Amino acid sequence: MVNARLAARIHYLAFLDGIIQPMNILQQVAPIISNPITIAAVIGVLVIWAGLSGWKLQSRSKHLVRALDLAREELEKASDVAAFSNRYPETDAALERNSVLGSRWREFRESLLIPHTSGRPIRTTSRPEVWFDLGLLRVPGIDIDLRYHAAMPNLLVGAGLLFTFIGLSAALATAGGVVTGTASVRNDALKLLLETASFKFVTSLVGMFLSIVYAVLRKRVLNGVERALDKFRTALEERIPLMTPAALQQEANALLERQNTQLETFSTELALNWELRSTIPSTSGWRSMLAH
Repeated sequence: MVNARLAARIHYLAFLDGIIQPMNILQQVAPIISNPITIAAVIGVLVIWAGLSGWKLQSRSKHLVRALDLAREELEKASDVAAFSNRYPETDAALERNSVLGSRWREFRESLLIPHTSGRPIRTTSRPEVWFDLGLLRVPGIDIDLRYHAAMPNLLVGAGLLFTFIGLSAALATAGGVVTGTASVRNDALKLLLETASFKFVTSLVGMFLSIVYAVLRKRVLNGVERALDKFRTALEERIPLMTPAALQQEANALLERQNTQLETFSTELALNWELRSTIPSTSGWRSMLAH
């Protein structure tokens, strides 16, 4: 019985020691956390993280916008559908050499209906937005992770809150000295508590501020990319009409009408030739008439 009580007491003391040790560690790091240099370092890390991510998003998006503008200028060298059809080989070669849009253009080219005779328009069986959309941000040479940049504001807030709770935990670990010891000890403990607690508010405020700034930057960058995409797709649609099911049916009907007209003409000419042949006497009849 005594051994059981002793064992239980030992386990209880070990449990308390497991709680006290982390608290002692927090008490030891509390002066470091409350140090202005530490707070400035954490804020600097958040600013650098947000700045590098924003710079990467903006610089690579500008590269995509430049590629779209160059491709649009190449398309606009042809003023209309007929002009584009005539200079299609030059345009095709230029867009295929585009380091950003080349792969998507080759895929889009598979949907084109290129006529065998000159002067007829080139048609497409799919809309350009199927191939040319914000997915271009993931092509080689751009390599922008849209999910990461969409989550970046939340990551900044989360990082600020993480350091907030670290500061709060350290502040609570030093709170014991406020109610124990002499007046000078209590004053020192209270000062350390307030300084450590201030850490959590500063990092949270910086995290939320950077989150707002990054969200605004991301929206502005994506709006610029979408405007460039709209201009490029508009130029493409003006020179490569979409072959819709209704247009296919209309062309089929026109072809059937032409075939019907040709068939009727052929039938009429055949009937006239047959009638004319039946009214003209044969050569033997003319010879018999001349003999008499």
